Amino acid sequence: MVPIAIGQKIHYYKRLPSTQDLAVSMAESDTQILNGTVVLAERQDNGRGRQDRRWVSPSGGLWMSIILKPTLRANRSALINFIAILAICEAIETKTRMQCKVKWPNDILVNNKKVCGIIVDAAIKGNYIYYSVVGIGINVNVDIQTIIQSLGADSKAGKSITSLKAERSGRFVNRRSLLEIIFERLNYYLNSIEHENELTRVLGNVTRRLEGIGKTLIINKVNCRTTGQLIGLCSEGSLILSDADGAIFKILGQDISI
Repeated sequence: MVPIAIGQKIHYYKRLPSTQDLAVSMAESDTQILNGTVVLAERQDNGRGRQDRRWVSPSGGLWMSIILKPTLRANRSALINFIAILAICEAIETKTRMQCKVKWPNDILVNNKKVCGIIVDAAIKGNYIYYSVVGIGINVNVDIQTIIQSLGADSKAGKSITSLKAERSGRFVNRRSLLEIIFERLNYYLNSIEHENELTRVLGNVTRRLEGIGKTLIINKVNCRTTGQLIGLCSEGSLILSDADGAIFKILGQDISI
């Protein structure tokens, strides 16, 4: 049996400004912090997503950050995002029987609506990852209208979000049970991803969940937009696309839309 690491130590709070900010601070200040330590809050006042976008975090969700200390080379850092995606998708699918899709790089969709976001903050020491903090926000039993109202001027974005409860016609999901499955799957992948033969399987499992495979994507760059047909995913986290002339190119870190 694989030794359990994720969730052995949980710092639980009724309310926090941000689980991610606290977890990063803990990872920076405590060199002996236990691998798999979790910071979990019932609510966040200043939750943040990718590119410091606001993440509304009312009661009823799962808002947490997990401190990892994998023995991975820095050029494999994208694997942390991969295993987080797989763990959450598999947990949701196991618990709800609803299929998950991935809008790269960090959104998990159910019925084409966003139900979860992931953010990864990492520190590199030499050629290896010193620590990685995986922030996870899942709209489990959240009242979606509460989120939409909180977004205010950004209410257009609210039309593309949902919760597990909403997609189950108002039926609640047991958050503790969902959390335990996430921990179990994360622990499995964390303990197996360091073996080379697992890379292909992990990459394949993420790729088959990618939203937009075979479709034309719009890539939003700083000063322009470009398009390309999504073909697949590279191990370093880049999307593989082809342009109108059939030339292959990769993108990493840009916003995309279908």
